[in-house]
Order: sequence, then structure tokens, then C-alpha cells
Amino acid sequence: MNGLNKLKKEYMYDGEKSYLVVSVPVQSEIKHYQLEMLEKNNVEPLLPLAVQRFNEELRLYYEITSKIPIKRIFERRRINAREFEYIVMQFARLPDELKDFLLDISFVVLDESYIYCDPLTMKLYFLYIPIPICENEHDSFRQFIKRMIIDDISLMDDSSGNLLKRLLDVLKHETFSAEKLAQSIIADETCKKEAPAIKPVKEETEVKLAEYAVKERNDKTKAQDAKHRAVTELKYPLSSYLITAFLNAVLIAVLILSLAAEKNDDAGSRFLGIVLIAAAVNYFAVTRLFSKDKKTQKITGMTVNNKRNVNQSVNIIPKITNFSEKRLDGLETAAGTSIDDSGKGHATHEKPVRNYAASENTGRLYRPEINNAGCCNTVILGKSTGSAPYLQSLSNPANKIIIDKNSILIGRLKGSVDYVIDNKAVGKIHAEIVKKGEEFYIIDLNSVNGTYVNGERIVCNTETMIKNGDKIMLANEVYTFT
Repeated sequence: MNGLNKLKKEYMYDGEKSYLVVSVPVQSEIKHYQLEMLEKNNVEPLLPLAVQRFNEELRLYYEITSKIPIKRIFERRRINAREFEYIVMQFARLPDELKDFLLDISFVVLDESYIYCDPLTMKLYFLYIPIPICENEHDSFRQFIKRMIIDDISLMDDSSGNLLKRLLDVLKHETFSAEKLAQSIIADETCKKEAPAIKPVKEETEVKLAEYAVKERNDKTKAQDAKHRAVTELKYPLSSYLITAFLNAVLIAVLILSLAAEKNDDAGSRFLGIVLIAAAVNYFAVTRLFSKDKKTQKITGMTVNNKRNVNQSVNIIPKITNFSEKRLDGLETAAGTSIDDSGKGHATHEKPVRNYAASENTGRLYRPEINNAGCCNTVILGKSTGSAPYLQSLSNPANKIIIDKNSILIGRLKGSVDYVIDNKAVGKIHAEIVKKGEEFYIIDLNSVNGTYVNGERIVCNTETMIKNGDKIMLANEVYTFT
């Protein structure tokens, strides 16, 4: 869309959310009723919009917090069959969903840099600018989808071959419509459901083994936690029990001697007095000798502490960082890690990995099957990072993000970033570090908690130069650039 390039665009953060701000001259032929429709209604496929007037221009604020342009997704990873169907179906349904709000598909910005998505669910969000300068040319919608399918999307496997052929046939037809595009996807789903469900025994076995591995791992973790709690249980010191027993023994002896005395006329009074004294002594023992602050931690054997901070969970085991979290069927290219001289993993050669369910909290792959002859090679310790710059964690200096290529994506979404930070405060795809010549820049990718350089929050989607010694903070993870 050439019209968008003629408008002033900038990014901003208002203290809570990130925005793409498009400035439109007031004298432009703006479809005001459409702007009002967008402001007052939550049109699900579109980016949320707020409008403000400044002097002789309207500023359109599109909220893009935690959303990533699909261009970055397509450039970084392959798309599986289910994601492919979902993406195309969202395009196919877009015209009808807009008609419900009296909106026109011709004002949707058909540019992969301005079509956003949730990188986890692949839900799309479109930019809608209702001014003639941004209006699409005839047939732009069909041509964009065709180009995206053929040139931009890299499919993970050949399971979408029939659907791809059917979609291209619809796109080439003279009577193309979004409705026919949606029907072709539905027809493909129907064929899959009606097809006989013949599953190879090997695949069933692999799924069961994967599920069993997850269960077995969870059981072991629970057992270790229980053992750790039992061994480190807080107990009162032995001296508290000995002192209490001694005091009660003395009182019992006094009681016996008193009752054995010759004068028995006041034996009852003496008995009652001694009982009261005994009660007072025991009250003192309970409140003083058995208070909470008197408890001590007794360790009777060697245990494994299962509590680790966020950074340590990344360090302990070299992990596969590129795999599907939801599906067990299919192969995906994954980047492993090897250990450098600081103990931190860094990227190794890519290998095809069969996907198994993983825990988002720990980032561990329970039962990886690496279909490569070199899968059993020993990890070499003490390998130097060479002259490659890196980000070093302040809280755990062993953690290093090695910047060994021109672009490094950082976030918590495994399979979509180059370096995984297992921290819920960090965005799915939080930031990117790029190298241009001998200089390095960091870009915040619309993260919720932001990216800071030397204590100042940087503007999202904007390159900020970083130098040796700069303090980089990704949400609450602090690093030094070296």
C-alpha cells in the first residue's frame, strides 16, 4: 500500500500500552463515520483504535502491545498445517466481518509489516485507515493472499499440499471471492474428518511414550520435592524438651514430699498450690521454649533443592529451544545449545526434532528424538565465545546471550526466538538485537513490560544503539552489553 508511506508514522508508549500512531491531515477525505465505528466498537480482526485531534491533523492511535508483525514470524520460522489453515481462514473471513460494521476491505493495509499477530496463537490483527489515499487497488486482496501463500509462508511439512493446491485454484479463478476461499478450507477439514482414521502403530507408541515421559518426570519432581520438605522440616531443639521435663520432674518431687509430710490438715491446700505452680511453669515453657522463633532447621542427609531462579532454569540443562508446545506430531527444525566457559548455552547447528509436549515454566523437552547421526556427540565444556559480543546477566553472570549473527530475537516463546528467557515478565517475542556494520542496536517488539537502556525505556519498533557497558533491561531481567 503506497498510500501509507505518504503518512507520518511513529511509535509511542503511554505508560501502559504501545501504539502505532498514524497522523492524517484534517483536510483529507476521511471516512468519519468509519472512524467513529472503529472507536465505539471492538471490531475483533482490527487493531484497537483511539483518535485525537492535534491542530490541523488527526492522530490515529493503534494499540499494538504484545503483537508482532507477521513478516517477522514468516521470516523466522516455518508454519505448520493447522497454523496455515488458521491464517488463511482469518483472511477469508475478514471481508464479511468488516461488512457487519459497515467497513470496507479496501481500507485494510495489506502489508505484512503492518499486519500483526499474537505469536503464540497466530491470531491476526489488521490495520484499518479509512482515507482514500490508503485505499487498495482492485484485486489487491486476492493478489496479496496469493503472494503470501506462494512466496512468504514456509510450510513445515507437505501435509497441506492438497489444501494449498485447492487455495491456488480458487485464487486463480476469475470469480474469486473470500467466501469461496473459506469454503475451500472447510472442504479440506471435512475431507480429513471423513477419511478413515488409520494411525500407524509407531505414531501411537511415540505419543504414549511422550505422555508417559511427562507423567514420569512430574512424579519424580513431586517425589523429590516431598523428600526435600521432609528432610528440611523445622523442629524445636532438644534442649526445650529437656528443660520442660526437668521442671515438671522437680514439681512432681515437691508434690510427693509435701503430701508425705506429717501435717495433713492442709494437704489439700498444698496440693492445689503446687498444681497452680506447675500450670504456671508449663505455661512459661510453652510460650518461651516452644515459640516459633525457637524452631531450627535440621538436615539429616544430602538433598537436591528443586527451587531455582528464572535464570538458573535456563542454565542447568542444554535445551532445544525451537519446538511446538502443543502438538506431538510432525518434525520441526530446532536449535540446540552447547555450553561455553561461563556455563551458559549458546546456539548450535540446527537439527530436525520430533515434537513432544513441554512445560512452559521450565522450558525442558522431556523426551527429544533427534533424527541425526551426530545426536549423541558429547557437549564440549569451556568453549570460548571468541570475539562475539554478548549480553551478560547481572543476577546470574553465567547467563550470556551470545550475539553471533546479524539478528537475534529474545523472548520466552520457544520455537520463535533465538534465545529463550524463562520468565513470565518477558514478552513472547520481547526484543531484537541487530548488527549493522560494527554497530549494534536493540529494538523493543511491543512488549508489555518494555525494554530499557541505561534506565530509560526505549520506544518500541525503533532502533536504539547500544555500546559496551550499557545496562539492558528486558522487563525485570538486567544484562550488561559487552
